[in-house]
Amino acid sequence: MHAATHRVRLELESLLREELPYVYGLSSNHANLRQSVRELLSFPLQHVAAMPFYQVPEKCVEPIADAFSAAYAALLDGLERLFDDPQAMRTFMDCPFLRRHGERFVPYARHTFRSRTLTGQSLYGRFDAALNPASGQVTGIYEFNGDTPVMLFESINLQHRLSSQIDPSGQRQFNEWYGMSGDLLRAHRFEPHHQIALACSFDHIEDLATCETLAQVVGEQAAAHLLDLTDIDYDHANPEQPFVIHGTDTYLDALFVLSPWEEMVENFPQAFMQWERWADRVAVLEPAWKWFISHKGMLAYLTWLLENDADFARRHANAPLLRTYLDPEPLRSTGTPYVAKPVLGRLSANIEIYDADGQCTSRSSGEYGDCPRIYQEYHPPFHLEGRGNFIACMWMAGQPLTRMALPATLCFREFDTAVLELSNERFVPHVLSNEQGCALDR
Repeated sequence: MHAATHRVRLELESLLREELPYVYGLSSNHANLRQSVRELLSFPLQHVAAMPFYQVPEKCVEPIADAFSAAYAALLDGLERLFDDPQAMRTFMDCPFLRRHGERFVPYARHTFRSRTLTGQSLYGRFDAALNPASGQVTGIYEFNGDTPVMLFESINLQHRLSSQIDPSGQRQFNEWYGMSGDLLRAHRFEPHHQIALACSFDHIEDLATCETLAQVVGEQAAAHLLDLTDIDYDHANPEQPFVIHGTDTYLDALFVLSPWEEMVENFPQAFMQWERWADRVAVLEPAWKWFISHKGMLAYLTWLLENDADFARRHANAPLLRTYLDPEPLRSTGTPYVAKPVLGRLSANIEIYDADGQCTSRSSGEYGDCPRIYQEYHPPFHLEGRGNFIACMWMAGQPLTRMALPATLCFREFDTAVLELSNERFVPHVLSNEQGCALDR
């Protein structure tokens, strides 16, 4: 695996008009949004003369996919056990949100986990992992982002737009999320009258680009409304179908909210006190059970199961999970460098790296400083010769009428610091190659 550069064509106006028409329309009349779009796409726009592409050997694709499938299966198996173990739920999922709302939220989430309708259906989610470019193997899963991950537009649309210029067939890429998600939605057989809203904060271009990408695939199957979060109202007089578009009589059959579940429950507390009235009539996506496998305490629970449950360890021996604990002592006692992360942290906020002597060597800023933490063995990112650090990401596509998801789209996020942060990351496209060997630059 290596990196190569190619000249590409990429012009902002046509890119937005063809790939993000809603963002294009909004940004035409809002200077701040227009500037945000330029900043979001600054790296590819500035490198059209020499766009870096990660060259991934085709022979590595199946093992990479298998690793992420194994990790996802371990998460699902772990969650199945967690929902049946109240003590483990209290121990590994502890956080202020569950202390306040767990009495209602946990039963609702368990209900969505048992459902095989749209109520329990996953649309997407993204793994972040270390990928050894010499062997093409996934060597460690950092985390699973199943609750509000962004960069979907770049991974799907921009990836295809750029790689197709290198390979006009469009086949030399691992990028199947859009087609697989269309198959998933078709299996649910929406009626013409079904109404689906996809809501996010229009103040954040990353959220808006992700939400419009989701709206495009949903809109091919049902009436899809792309809305700001403030456009969603709750009708107390209609508890069986309470979510309605503000200022209209359009009641929603499904609602995707690009906002953390903690905020969703805080904003609509009455809804989740009465969830039994509407849960089988209105699907809230991503389903509530995804919150639990996004909670980093789940990684500590999986480590506990691997170390204490022989059957679980046998079933999931192939999942490249990094050892993770609720206390740093198991890592400190063996002189293992480790990373401290908030259990509900997002955007790489409040991450600390500790060396073998237990000294903090790097710390990121953020708003999750008071959140409970997990402690994960430190697995430094790899980098290719002439490039920065990178992590490999895999977008998962939900499978129809099941809670399982399959690896669908590979992407790479590059950065120059010890910890990837939104402010320093850049999307780098990939192409599949026929090369037989890989050179590693550590």
